[in-house]
Parts: sequence; structure tokens; C-alpha cells
Amino acid sequence: MPRFGFAHLLFAALALLACVGGGDAPAEQGVRVFLSGVFDRPDSRLLVPSVAFAGDYAVAGWLQDGRGGRTLLKRSADGWEFVVCGGEELRTAAGLREAGLPFALVEPMAQAVQASEASLPAHQRATLGDFKGLMKMDGAGHSPPKR
Repeated sequence: MPRFGFAHLLFAALALLACVGGGDAPAEQGVRVFLSGVFDRPDSRLLVPSVAFAGDYAVAGWLQDGRGGRTLLKRSADGWEFVVCGGEELRTAAGLREAGLPFALVEPMAQAVQASEASLPAHQRATLGDFKGLMKMDGAGHSPPKR
């Protein structure tokens, strides 16, 4: 019987931690969970040190295996979907326009990205810019097949 009580206590504690989410806002936590679910590997966890929002879009900065980049995501009825992966481009208004972000959200997103990354160490900000170019993604996180 004590084992049963301990298991319930453990699950209750884990559920509470999931709800609290380490202080992250629910949308920010949702982005992190989505990206980790796609890219985490047993030998290499994906870190998401920054997430910025404008409308139904987010730009998440990611780090994994000494590399990094940024990802433009769109919120849908089913959750978050990939739009574009990139690097420094997804930090600028010109790059966000090129990535297909709606015009009205370009400036607010550029400002939100810069604000979300302001407290990151310089080496992390530099690594987020490592991804070269913009790569269109399907909603599941793969580049669409070339036709």
C-alpha cells in the first residue's frame, strides 16, 4: 500500500510541475514542448532559450549539438506548425518579410525577437544566427520535397 501512495504523490508532483512550467507562459511552454517533441534525441536535447510572439506567430531560437538557428512557427487549430527555419534573417524585419510573416506583424515580431534574446549570453545570440538562409518547412518540421 505505501508504494501506491508514493506513486500517486509522484504523479501529483509531476502534474503540478507541468502546470507551473518553470515560470514560462503557456504559449511559450507550448512552443518549447512542440520543438522538443520533434527534435529531441536521446543523445542530444534541443534547447530553446528564446521565444517571441506576434499575433498567431512565434519565432523560437534553438540550440543543439553546438549549432543553432531560429524557427518561424504559426499557431493553428491543432497547435504549432513550422513555417520557415533560418538564422539571422528571422531577427530582422526584412528577413521576416521574406519568410512570409504578414506585413502588419513584421515590425512587432522583429522587436519581440530582439527583446526575447536581449538577456541571452552573446555566444548564444551568435549561435542562433548560424543557420544560413531560409528553409521552407511543412507543418511537421520537414522541408517540403522539391518538384
